[in-house]
Amino acid sequence: MGFLALIPLALLAQTHTRWEASVQAEVRARTATPQDTNRGGNCGTADGGVVIGTCSGSVADLEVRPRLAGAIFNGPWTLAGSYSPTLRSREFYETQRLGQSYVEHSHILTAEAVWQKEAAARAFVAEYFNYGTLDLSTLSRDTTGGTGGVMIPPVRSGLGVVTDLTSDTSAGVDWYLTRRHTLTTTAGFLYGGGADEVSRASLPLQSSIRGLARLAYLLSRLDTISGQVGVQYVRFYQAPATNLAPANPGARIVIIEASANYARVISERTGANLSLGLTAATGQVPNRDPLSPDVFTSVNGVAPLVAGSIDHRIPFRSQRFDLRANASYAPFVDRFAGSVYQRVEAGAAASWTHVNHVSAGVSAGIARSIPVTNEPVLTTLSGDARIGYAGDPWWRVDLTGRLSLNDQPPVTPAMPDPMAAPYYAFPDKQWLIGLSITFFASSTQPRTFQGE
Repeated sequence: MGFLALIPLALLAQTHTRWEASVQAEVRARTATPQDTNRGGNCGTADGGVVIGTCSGSVADLEVRPRLAGAIFNGPWTLAGSYSPTLRSREFYETQRLGQSYVEHSHILTAEAVWQKEAAARAFVAEYFNYGTLDLSTLSRDTTGGTGGVMIPPVRSGLGVVTDLTSDTSAGVDWYLTRRHTLTTTAGFLYGGGADEVSRASLPLQSSIRGLARLAYLLSRLDTISGQVGVQYVRFYQAPATNLAPANPGARIVIIEASANYARVISERTGANLSLGLTAATGQVPNRDPLSPDVFTSVNGVAPLVAGSIDHRIPFRSQRFDLRANASYAPFVDRFAGSVYQRVEAGAAASWTHVNHVSAGVSAGIARSIPVTNEPVLTTLSGDARIGYAGDPWWRVDLTGRLSLNDQPPVTPAMPDPMAAPYYAFPDKQWLIGLSITFFASSTQPRTFQGE
């Protein structure tokens, strides 16, 4: 019994933990929308009471975003997770809310389990879960530059708030075949969208299954090539017609990708990445032709896949400049349109970091949809700028700004109801300025300034 009693103590002795916490408070001024109380003026209208264009005036929001993350290490096992809620008050200075709650909330949870031994395969399971309000009026409509924004085509309603419920589960194994060969196999399942009928008019329910196999080969210390094959089945469920949006029957489509990638470290400060391949698609997407009796349009075709990027770093005395440019032509799953189409995009970004804890950056991008059928073409332009000061190790302040432009006119709903609330289309331009302060705490050593 004495020996068995030592086993839990031995396991506990090998267990290590790590945690970090932060809280961010931000005040933002943004473009006014038809749902806001204080529009500061009228919004443009078209026949049938359709609200189009951009409202004059501006409004302000207040957000508080705490975050707690931690990890447990025990031998080959690592268990990690995080929780990040958001409390948002739109027009926090207004007493009349136009039916909106005083404080909106959303919750993001992540969890990951990893098993890895030295010189052995690495296995992982990860979960991403999101529930709560999604403020479409403050989202970037473009993902150009890899900023993690969301592209929102303007053919639906939804400048206000929708309720989002999304779960994304993935699992995979990295097989270290030799010193130069690595095989990665992953699988995943996503299910989510609007949590109620009203939200599904702007955010249709979606389910998708995906699988990927990638073989990477280390040519040299500076060069890596890889080839991958991926399969994804995407299904959007039907969203009924409302006074806010026309009916969306939802797409059902299979995407198969085969591509090759070459990555090279050109110099100590420069790296490049190039991907070439083909994508094949088969299935059905919603028919956007109002004169056609067909609900769906069949999709069967092959398209090229091209993506590339280049990064360059310039150190200069106590400063550092980071430059990046990227471009791609590839399929895009639009969770707001409930459809899939090809998209071409290009972007550039530059950032500056000073040793005295000051950083700044700018980025710009353009994206254009290439519809596979008769869907409307959407072109978006976006620009971001930021400047920040980090009072290491426990606080920082940031001033950020964003502007996005869209050239595609809004679409009148197929079933207008003159007695119902007006249909809100997305504005042709959107701007946002935010000032935030963030406080940090961690169980590890004080963080060093990275200019992020």
